[in-house]
Amino acid sequence: MIFIQLIDLMVGIFYTSTGILSIADSAFPMFNATWIMVLLWLWKPKCHNNHS
Repeated sequence: MIFIQLIDLMVGIFYTSTGILSIADSAFPMFNATWIMVLLWLWKPKCHNNHS
């Protein structure tokens, strides 16, 4: 899911930087992709390697 949000953010940055989309149209979706990525990364399960 993090990768999907990263793709969404990269596409938004690309289309905004090439002038196809205005920043007014792309800022909100790119902001959402960013905070969703951060929250998913912070909430991912921790890997416990207990080799006893």
